[in-house]
Amino acid sequence: MTWDLWRLVLLCALGSTAAATVAAWVVMRYTERLLTRGADRSDSALHGADATCFVFEKARLVDASQPARDYLSMLGDDKWSYTGLIGHLSKSFPDLRRALLNVARTGAESVVSFDNTRSARLTQDGDRTRLTIQTAETDIVTLDRGSHASLEIELESLRAMGEHLVYPTWRQSPDGIISWVNRAYLDLAQNRCGAAASKWPPPVLFPDLDPATRDGHMRVELTAGDADPAWFDCHCARLDGDLFVTAIPADKLLKAERTLAEFTQTFSRTFAHLTVGIAVFDRNRELVMFNPALTDLTTLPIDLMLSRPRLESFLDALRARQMMPEPKDYASWRQRVADVENASQDGTYSELWHLPGSRTYRITGRPQVDGAFALLLEDISAEVSLTRRFRTEIETGHAVLNALPDAIAVFDRGGFLVQTNKAYDVLWGIDSQEGLTHMSVQDAVQHWDRASIPSTVWSETRTHLTHELSDAGWSTDIQLLDGRALILTITPMQAAMRLVRFTLAPTTRQSRLVPVVAQDRIQKLLKA
Repeated sequence: MTWDLWRLVLLCALGSTAAATVAAWVVMRYTERLLTRGADRSDSALHGADATCFVFEKARLVDASQPARDYLSMLGDDKWSYTGLIGHLSKSFPDLRRALLNVARTGAESVVSFDNTRSARLTQDGDRTRLTIQTAETDIVTLDRGSHASLEIELESLRAMGEHLVYPTWRQSPDGIISWVNRAYLDLAQNRCGAAASKWPPPVLFPDLDPATRDGHMRVELTAGDADPAWFDCHCARLDGDLFVTAIPADKLLKAERTLAEFTQTFSRTFAHLTVGIAVFDRNRELVMFNPALTDLTTLPIDLMLSRPRLESFLDALRARQMMPEPKDYASWRQRVADVENASQDGTYSELWHLPGSRTYRITGRPQVDGAFALLLEDISAEVSLTRRFRTEIETGHAVLNALPDAIAVFDRGGFLVQTNKAYDVLWGIDSQEGLTHMSVQDAVQHWDRASIPSTVWSETRTHLTHELSDAGWSTDIQLLDGRALILTITPMQAAMRLVRFTLAPTTRQSRLVPVVAQDRIQKLLKA
């Protein structure tokens, strides 16, 4: 190939390259103009790829840049709205709501976050408001992929725990605007308010909460909707100026408290009508309950009882008023207090207090739940006096019987020996004064028969002691082995009791019985 031919080929190649370059430059400029023209026509916040921009139109979120969309994705579906997003951003930008109200008039507003790390720029363009969030370069924190994934996992875990709380939980600003709720709150709002609960922010179910003055625990009545009123125990906590509230249903607790109050009133009224004094001491040994009878029996002033005295002070007050036995010395007194406390806990304390003026109190300790115990004071002066009188009458009756020369024996309706006198013991050779043996009619008649001359009168005597007897009674003569003649008399008494009396026969009757006695003795000697 000649040199001219080579030069021609080279010139053609250079021309083709230049033409291709020019064509590429024209296409690039045309595409750039189209993109620029499209960006000018767009009202979205896509201008500036790295900016976090939101566009609102009449309180509606109409567009967002890609960083802004990523930001919304991290917040959750409930923030894809004007109220949800503004409620969330207001936590970081305290003056954001004020700026939104002023931007329509001023055209542009700027606010700074509470930690001065971010700024929010608001610009007004017709009916649309552009919100741009910028971060200071020096405050940008970069995270590696693992740290970012851990933060996302923690965020999802916190969201899941909040959604699965069984009690309504929410967060509200000082002016009462709700910025976060859990599923239980939304379900409660849906049950109470119906379709109104689907809007954001949800309806305020507890308007009586006052974050400025009430912090901690309070009981609130829920009256929203057409359902029956319900009571909740609201537990409040402060979070960056907001109020974080958890509402626990309290209907059952309130019903239990009312039932307990009614039971306590009934219990108190019952205590008030008792004649036994009751003093209940708790586990700290403080007087927590008493009845009017206690003040009447102890003469303690009511103001002392209402001051919740301890057990030692209570007993000291009784001692000062001579309402308990005086101890020998103070050491024995302190030991007595300890004995009262210990025995009352075991339920074994029971004592009689003999007081001046012939008064007698029975003091009983009763253990209660949770280490408490009760002291019961009962005035048994009348009972003790009656017992003493009965004992005196019984002793007098015994003395009278013992003074009689006749032998006396009394059998009850069951046929058992219940009373004798000294003459009976001497006659029949027994000792019944220390305590009557369990002797029946059969045993007594056999004993009498063995000590007497054999006779058929004993079977008849047994019959009269065990069967019906006329009012006049029954009488017969018997003779002892020593020759003494006795008159046996059975007399009916009250409650089907029988009085048996053995009287020594007169001398004339004794002489008539002598031959018979001699004859019986001779027969016994012959048989022997």
